[in-house]
This record gives sequence, C-alpha cells and structure tokens, in this order.
Amino acid sequence: MGDVVFLQRGGSDVSREDIEQAIARRMREAREALGLTQQDLAHALGCGHEQYRKYETRSPLPIAYLQAFCTIVGVELDWLITGRDRRKPLPTAKVKGSITEFKPRAVERVM
Repeated sequence: MGDVVFLQRGGSDVSREDIEQAIARRMREAREALGLTQQDLAHALGCGHEQYRKYETRSPLPIAYLQAFCTIVGVELDWLITGRDRRKPLPTAKVKGSITEFKPRAVERVM
C-alpha cells in the first residue's frame, strides 16, 4: 500500500508526507521568527526536547498540541496546516522572555 495522496488546487498530487514536511517547515519558520530554540518550545508544550525536534523533522505534531503551538508562537492554525490565511503576523523576538513560563491548560489536561 502506498501513501495517501491528496489533490491540491491545480491538480498536482500531494502526499501525506509532503503535507507533514510543509507543516514542520512552517513550525520551524515560526519558532525561528521568535528567536526561540527547540528546547524553548519543548518546555512550553510540556514535551521533551528530542520529541519536539522530531516534530520539526519527521513526526507530525499531535493534534492536542496544534492549537497550543499556534497560541505560543502567534500564528493561525490555518496557516500552520495550509500555509494560507496568515491573519496573525509572524511573531517577533520580543516574546522570548515569557515563553518558558507558558503552558496552556489544554496541554496540561492531555499530559
């Protein structure tokens, strides 16, 4: 059995792996725009650094973390998933001082 294939506007095929890589790329872009390390985001999400590193490289971010990640870095969920509709601008580095204290209630319930 092969990868699931999704159709993109314009008719070109996009695999699940392509989508996951694009989300990981946007996660890294948003994190770097804030000047945060992977360790900073791991701490804010309540997961280990190695696990978070996998989210930016090869493992999809669990659904329970999606909204928390978007809240932490200040981007819209739609932008993270599709790359479109970036109503919130990419964040700036001024947030870094408070990021390690952030732990959303939704993530606390899951953990």
